[in-house]
Amino acid sequence: MTTVRTIAAQHLKPRRRRMRLSAYLLPLFISLALVHFGMISNKLLFMRSPNVARIDNMDASSKRRMLAGIDMLREEIDQNTTMGWHTYCETIQKPTISNSTSAYEWTDKKLVKDKIHQLDPTIRFAKEFTSVGYQREITDDLLSKFPKEGYMMKATHVSGGIILVRDGIPKCISKVTSIGVRQVTCPELKEGETTAHFLRRACKTFLRAQYGADKGELWYLKLKPRCMFEEVLNIKPTSNLRDFKFHFMNGEPVLVQVDATKTPANQLMYATHGSFTLIPSFQDIEAKENGMYTLPTAEDLGPKPKIYDKLTLDAMTIAKAVNQPYVRVDFFVYDDDNYAFAEVTFAHDSCKRGEGNFRPLKYERYLGFVQTHPEYRYHHEDILLL
Repeated sequence: MTTVRTIAAQHLKPRRRRMRLSAYLLPLFISLALVHFGMISNKLLFMRSPNVARIDNMDASSKRRMLAGIDMLREEIDQNTTMGWHTYCETIQKPTISNSTSAYEWTDKKLVKDKIHQLDPTIRFAKEFTSVGYQREITDDLLSKFPKEGYMMKATHVSGGIILVRDGIPKCISKVTSIGVRQVTCPELKEGETTAHFLRRACKTFLRAQYGADKGELWYLKLKPRCMFEEVLNIKPTSNLRDFKFHFMNGEPVLVQVDATKTPANQLMYATHGSFTLIPSFQDIEAKENGMYTLPTAEDLGPKPKIYDKLTLDAMTIAKAVNQPYVRVDFFVYDDDNYAFAEVTFAHDSCKRGEGNFRPLKYERYLGFVQTHPEYRYHHEDILLL
């Protein structure tokens, strides 16, 4: 196993190799001192070479070293049973984001598009036509400027609040929740009511909604309420629409959640939670969350899309700019080679209020361990060997 001393020796120039022995040993002494005081984990720091490939391609010696490292990882996880990932999310992540002075901007459906465009203009997202802060601004003249084939109206400051307008006929496809137990629902279209009048009523409902306080997601209260109009993605009824959710922990893309849906008209709604898939090999790890969720077969989820590498790089670009211990970056993927940014979220499924978990339980503990140990040198294949 490579030590600090051999690493230092390999990088010394020839004329400097006559230095005193203490100079060679100093880095090692420092590392041991840090381990002693709990600042780093020696087991994890030297678990294996960072260039180890997938276990199928290893020689016998490397495989033994990797499996020994995984045994140590299992031991560490078993000692970390009090902090599963959902517990971390509820008790640490939510307060961290709520107290942030800027993170909330990434959850604003309007502001996030401007921020992403400044990061990388090639990242695709639904084009915004305009947004209004008062329902009276929605007029027949304003709506006449939008594409006749269809457009969306949605609230920028909440989760939900989405209306699809096709051929001049509006349809609510997502509710919006206010503070407390009261549901602020999208109104029904009245007989003889014009589209403009209906959208004004709906926008008024959306604007008065206050989302997040009852779930501890206080950053939503910092968002400026607006109703935004945007394009409808060109998703055909025959398209294989999937929602790719990239989970980042301490800056690392740990896994991607792939959700499949058979209802392209509801393209902006969350589909049933599906499979957790490893990055970057796209190998199913057969994990799911507890609750009303299903685990589709590989055929349901479809093959690895052609634009997967681009998708991953875009997600990493956004996550790096967000710069938070945990963030989830979502994209819609359709027709195998088309995609669009969906959203940034800081509380995956609202952390299930800290009462949920990934199943089997080893995944809940492992992801909690990765999240709470930023010094851990993460390897994508670790989760496959648990």
